[in-house]
Amino acid sequence: MRLTVSKRLGMLTGCAVAVVVGLSLLSYRSTGRLAVGSDRLGEVPAVIHDATLADMYHDATYAGVYRAITATDASTLPAMAADVTASLDNLRVSLVSVKGAAISAGVTAAIDAVASQVDDYAAAAGAVVADKQAGRSTGASEATFVAAFKALEDSLPTVAAAVDVRKQELLDAAEATAHSARVQGITTAVFAVVLFSVVAALIARSIV
Repeated sequence: MRLTVSKRLGMLTGCAVAVVVGLSLLSYRSTGRLAVGSDRLGEVPAVIHDATLADMYHDATYAGVYRAITATDASTLPAMAADVTASLDNLRVSLVSVKGAAISAGVTAAIDAVASQVDDYAAAAGAVVADKQAGRSTGASEATFVAAFKALEDSLPTVAAAVDVRKQELLDAAEATAHSARVQGITTAVFAVVLFSVVAALIARSIV
C-alpha cells in the first residue's frame, strides 16, 4: 500500500511529537535533579561553618580550663567555670547542627564516632575546674583532660573531612546532571532541525 505525502507527513509529525515529548520529559527530570542537587549543595556552607565552630569551641574549652588552672583569684573561678560550660554547650550544639543537616551518612557517622569523646572531654574539663574550685591539686585531672583534648583534637577533623567528601560528591553530581541536560537539549535541537528538513523535503516533493 502506497502512502500519500499527506499521510507520510502525518506519521512523521506524530513520531516527531512523541520523540520531542520524550526528550522534553527527560530534560525536565534532569532539571529537577539539578535543582535538588543545588539545594543540597547550598546547605554545605552552613554545615562547614558549624563544623568549624565545633573545632573553635573545642579549643575555647581548652583555653578556659587553663585560665582556671592558672587563676590566682578564687573569686573569678565561678565565671571561668561558666565560660567552660558555655564552650562545651556550644561545641555540642555545633555538632548537633552538623548532624541535623543530614547531608550524608558519612557525616552522620563521623559525628556519632566523636560523640563519646566529646562526653569524655566535657567530664575531664569539669573535673579540672572542680578540683581548682575545691582547692585540690589539679595534676591528675589535668593529665586526664589533656589526653581527652588530644583524642578529640585528632577525631574532630574527620567531621570536616566527611563534609568535604559530601561537598565534592554534590559538585560532581551537579556537573553530571548539567552535562546530561546540555546533551539532551542539543539532541532535541538536532532532532528538530532534521525533522524540519525532512518535512520541507516532503512538502517540496509534493509541490513538484
